[in-house]
Amino acid sequence: MSATSSTSTALASDARALPALAPPFGECPSRMHSTPAAASCIGVAPASLELDRVRRRMRVVFYKVGRSVLYRESDLMAFLDRCRVEA
Repeated sequence: MSATSSTSTALASDARALPALAPPFGECPSRMHSTPAAASCIGVAPASLELDRVRRRMRVVFYKVGRSVLYRESDLMAFLDRCRVEA
């Protein structure tokens, strides 16, 4: 067996072991995010989203499923669109 074929076999087995990467933000509008993930997507602290759920100042749409709070990616994108300021 040559060094090239053993190297390619090793790379192929390593590639199968790696998990598939999630599509970038904005490419899967129905994907749901937790509070920390949603905060990261829109560039705010998780505490800002937690306060918004109580005070409703930013008005980011969220979903309450049992005890879980989730944010739909399309709602986060809509929020960012509402924040846009024309120069």
